[in-house]
Amino acid sequence: MMSRGHRLILGCTAAALGRTCPAPAERGTAGRSTLAAGQCAPLAHRDRGRHGGGADHVRASSSKHRWRTAATLGVVGGVLLTSCGSPPAGATGGASPQARGYKYDELAAGRVDALPTGPQFVRINLFMQAPGSSFPSKTHQPGILYMLEGVQRYQPVIGTAVDLNAGEAHFQRTEAHSHINIGMTANRWYQLALWPSAARSQPLSVPTMVVYETEDIAASELAAPDIETLRLVTIQAKGHTTLHSHGGLEALFVLDGTLRVTVAGQTPVTVGALQGAVEPRATMVQETNAGGGAVRYLAFFVTPVGEPFETEAGS
Repeated sequence: MMSRGHRLILGCTAAALGRTCPAPAERGTAGRSTLAAGQCAPLAHRDRGRHGGGADHVRASSSKHRWRTAATLGVVGGVLLTSCGSPPAGATGGASPQARGYKYDELAAGRVDALPTGPQFVRINLFMQAPGSSFPSKTHQPGILYMLEGVQRYQPVIGTAVDLNAGEAHFQRTEAHSHINIGMTANRWYQLALWPSAARSQPLSVPTMVVYETEDIAASELAAPDIETLRLVTIQAKGHTTLHSHGGLEALFVLDGTLRVTVAGQTPVTVGALQGAVEPRATMVQETNAGGGAVRYLAFFVTPVGEPFETEAGS
C-alpha cells in the first residue's frame, strides 16, 4: 500500500529510437469520444505538421479530445503504433513494444511559463460542492480540473466562463476565479497541479481533501516553460501500453481497476484504485492491466517545451 506516492526509480535513459511525438497543443476543455472501438482520430501531439510545431507550438482550442485505440496486433491505420529500431540496453525484458487493448482520451493541456524554485510535488485534491454552491479562489499554481460527477462552471474574474460536465477537463491558468455548481445535484471533481514542496505544510484555504501526493521531485527533473497535459487512459483486461518513454514527468492516478507499472531494470509496482505512481522522464516504461476487468487512470504529464512528448521503443 502506497501512502504519499511511489516514486519509480530511474531505470535507464531512453535512446533516440522508435517514434517520437511532440507535446500536445493547449486545449481548455474536452468531452467524451464519439468514435467506435477500433477507430482513431488525429492526436493533439500529431499537430506538428499542420501547425508548425510540437511542444514549442501551443494553441488554445475548445475542440473535443482525440484518442487512439490499439488493436490486438498493436497497429491502427498502419502508422500510429508502428515502431522501428531496438529498445535501449536494459529495457524491460519480455515486454511487447506494441500496445494491446489500450486507448486514451486527451482531455486538456496548457502551457506553464514559470515554475517556483526548488523541488516540487504533484497533488490531487478532491472537491465536492452542493447544488447552487460556489467558492472563490485566489491566484495559485496552474493545473487541470477533472470532473467526476455533476457539473461545474469555472468562472475567471477576467475572461470567459467554462462549463464542465462529468468526464470533461479544463486547464486552469494562474488567475483569480470561482467554482460554481450550476447543476441540480452535488458535484465531485479533482484538481491536479504541480506545487512547490513548501506548500505541503501550508493549510488549505478551501474545503477539500488531498487524495494523492507524490514524493518531492527534484528541480533538475523539471524545466520551464512546460506543457501540462491530462489524459484518461483505459486498458482492457490482459492489455498494456507500448514500451515507451516521455520527455517529461508523468504522474498516474488510478480511478478504478489495478495497474502494473514497469520501469526498465526495476521491480514492477502494482497500483490499485485511488493510488498513484510517478514515472521519471527519459525512462522506458510500460503500463499493464493487472486485474480482471478494465483499468482506468488519469495520466498527468509535465513536459518541458522542446522535449518530445513520447518516444516508442522499437520492436
